[in-house]
Amino acid sequence: MPRPRPLARLFAGALLLAAPAIALSGCASDLPTQGNIRPAQPQSPERLAGWMTGSFSNEAQAAEAPDRFAQVRMHIVRIWPERDDGVWMYIEQALAAEPQSPYRQRIYRLTPAEEGVFELDTFQLPERARFVGAWRRDQPLADLDPQRVDRLDGCTVVIHADGADSFRGSTIGRGCSSQLSGASYATSHIRISPNRIESWDRGFNARGEQVWGAVDSGYIFDRVD
Repeated sequence: MPRPRPLARLFAGALLLAAPAIALSGCASDLPTQGNIRPAQPQSPERLAGWMTGSFSNEAQAAEAPDRFAQVRMHIVRIWPERDDGVWMYIEQALAAEPQSPYRQRIYRLTPAEEGVFELDTFQLPERARFVGAWRRDQPLADLDPQRVDRLDGCTVVIHADGADSFRGSTIGRGCSSQLSGASYATSHIRISPNRIESWDRGFNARGEQVWGAVDSGYIFDRVD
């Protein structure tokens, strides 16, 4: 079940730091005072969400290094537009040769945290088989009660601006639990630009040794829709 969470702990940094300009004319009356300073407001996640949604493929990467990267298709679509607690999205990833057997189905929630910082929470999807191919629907996951999804504690990605045309983020510490292939915890690093998503997920055992995931670099997904 989605739960409120304290702002700011995570992917770290400061995104789109755009402080309003103050014209200094030399008069004391022009200087900001405690009474006329407006507190910074969290920025809208719409621009970032727009870059994240769509259909993507790492076909070029897989062709260049087939021994290191399988060819994967990734689809991310908006869901639950009526909700006002963030931008909700459904993600589905599958091998290009097996589109009907996705190996990853998750729900994301993107919310503004502190000024210039966004948090991307990940939720488990119940009855995964029921929603295979849901990204093709006009109203994806409209028949799923949001109260039935559970947030993965410790797996939030904190995202900030990385220049004018990209965002970068990661999980923090070892709090994202994973039991895959003997792992104790997992980490995620992402970079998002208008037509590309770079994603690097890795699992580590209790000694900090990597046990799953790409070794040298992550997957590079280019927009195809």
